[in-house]
Amino acid sequence: WPRLLVDKRTEKLVLAYRWFVDQPNPARLLPADILRCDSLQELTLDYWTFPSGTEVVLPRLRILAMVRIGISEQELESLIAASPVLESLRLTLNSPKHVRLRSQSLQCALVGLSRVEEFTVVDTPLLERLYLFLPPTGVVGFRIACAPNLRVLGYLDTRAHKLQIGNSVIGVRLSSLNLSLNLQLFHPSCSLCSERSQ
Repeated sequence: WPRLLVDKRTEKLVLAYRWFVDQPNPARLLPADILRCDSLQELTLDYWTFPSGTEVVLPRLRILAMVRIGISEQELESLIAASPVLESLRLTLNSPKHVRLRSQSLQCALVGLSRVEEFTVVDTPLLERLYLFLPPTGVVGFRIACAPNLRVLGYLDTRAHKLQIGNSVIGVRLSSLNLSLNLQLFHPSCSLCSERSQ
């Protein structure tokens, strides 16, 4: 069936695996053909294990949502790199502890309730919105190295997020944000990535 999705030139796909609590290894291996469906524009994956060593070809993918995905740090970087027109990225409850974000097309990223300990925006010249939600436990370090068009940063909680922009570490006093960065501290009840992508 995955090959059929490719042959039918599928553009939008939500692939969620149903599991039961008593199953010892609930996350199943994601069919590799899904990652070579060059017609896909929107892809949502829920509860899968990323197939290691798979060639990824997603030249038209604009929106990617990953929920409870078992994937390594290198595989996540490769997946984003293989999506040259990606505009919106959502990462929720995924496995990597260290995420380095590089994309020449990404405009909006949402990171929520994940196991991430360090999240670095390395090079995202078009990124305008970055949403950070509370981690399950501990503190998450967020470093923004290169995001010249970043306009919205939310939801920032200094008890859970340690934020560094360039060489400046943002401490407990939110007023220490340099206004020249033109950032808006934003509560998640407002419009999110999906609104921008429509």
